[in-house]
Amino acid sequence: MCPHREPITAFEILSSNQGPQGLLRRPSKQELDNEFGTHVDVDVVQQILEKGKEEAGENLASGKWGSKNDSKGSAYLDNRGGNRTTGI
Repeated sequence: MCPHREPITAFEILSSNQGPQGLLRRPSKQELDNEFGTHVDVDVVQQILEKGKEEAGENLASGKWGSKNDSKGSAYLDNRGGNRTTGI
């Protein structure tokens, strides 16, 4: 079960297609169907919470990342290492 004590009111599913490294982006409905058997976001998140495992990339684990300009809404995060980051 989810270890959070407060209800989650908003979430977004992101994928890199490269494990814990690479550009994070929103997966397509087809990608979600192939991976989780559904593209319904609530069902996908439930499976992630129940069956998923934490895989922090090097740059994310180090805390050396952050968004550059959230108002631009580029919808991906570069976590390939170094200090290259792009806002979500």
